[in-house]
Amino acid sequence: MIGLSAVLGPVLGGVLVEADLLGPGWRLIFLVNLPLAAAALVMGARLLPESRAERPPTLDIPGAVLVTVAAGLLVYPLIQGREVGWPAWTFASMGAAVAVLAVVVLAALPFFAGAVTTSSRRSGAGRRGRPLARWAAPTWRPAPRACP
Repeated sequence: MIGLSAVLGPVLGGVLVEADLLGPGWRLIFLVNLPLAAAALVMGARLLPESRAERPPTLDIPGAVLVTVAAGLLVYPLIQGREVGWPAWTFASMGAAVAVLAVVVLAALPFFAGAVTTSSRRSGAGRRGRPLARWAAPTWRPAPRACP
């Protein structure tokens, strides 16, 4: 079924572009999503069961802001750099994007350390299970000698 949609998608897009119904040109292909989205909303409302979390997750505003800033620091110089001759600010901006993303990753590590758990059925623990991994710095030991 996925192969069929991969073949029919570009064909249907080409037919819609060439037909130029109502005169919008190629923009008509975006209107194909409207009936699909409407059908998904109706089927989701009818078929998906209602569920409520005991502790609903909250929106991570600082994380969203940091990722947005990092994306802007990376994408803007990539778009404008060629036109302006790749001045130093483009490379500084891309370096700053890497630094901001590193802050995001380091801030997220404690969350992932507690979230990676075994199945509660196998471990016999409560609903949360027991941690599979602990994030810790590696310890370095001398390699064993191959020959005595």
